[in-house]
Amino acid sequence: MTQEQLEKYIADHLTKLPRLLNQRAQALGNNPGILRPIPKPSPDNRVPIPLARQSVAIITGYMARPGNLTYSGDYYENTLKPIYDYNDEQLLTSGELEDACIHGACYELHWLGKDGMKEFYPVPADQAIPIYSNDLKPKLIGFIWYRTVDEVDRATVYDDTVKQEWVRDDKWTMTEEAPHGYGQVPVNIGYIDRDGRNLFDHVLPIMDSIDKLASADV
Repeated sequence: MTQEQLEKYIADHLTKLPRLLNQRAQALGNNPGILRPIPKPSPDNRVPIPLARQSVAIITGYMARPGNLTYSGDYYENTLKPIYDYNDEQLLTSGELEDACIHGACYELHWLGKDGMKEFYPVPADQAIPIYSNDLKPKLIGFIWYRTVDEVDRATVYDDTVKQEWVRDDKWTMTEEAPHGYGQVPVNIGYIDRDGRNLFDHVLPIMDSIDKLASADV
């Protein structure tokens, strides 16, 4: 990936960041329209009702509560079980379903850890930048893990063969490149909707109306 390509992908991602942060706030029970910091355009005495948080908790607890999912078979017992146990797979699966309910998608990054152990962990949606081909059946051709560490912008870029580390000072500079050995982009992406929609965005106006009705009696 070139510096210009990286800058473009991150700039596109930053335009989506306010929506991702609003979705996370709703899922925590903090209606960002009500609890936004002062100054506000007008007084707002509404009380936020955590409907999005309740909905996400119900779905996650019903479908993916740790212990609800079971696996069997020789391949699982001989190959997958040690990997799943090492990575607390059931707990991560529950968290990834929660992420997908909140944002419409979840992102699971894979890598080889100590002693060649396969490891995986979810990438927060506000740090995940998937890159797809322009085919009728889009293929994941790259992934950027973008974050700020100690006030320094960092990006780890994956394609189907290599992993690149980038750091931004006055401009983006690649500091490392190495093969990752997976033969494909080492990221699993999960959706709850074929169009990548989340659980509650389509009912936010109804939720705001309920907040207003409930607040009228407070």
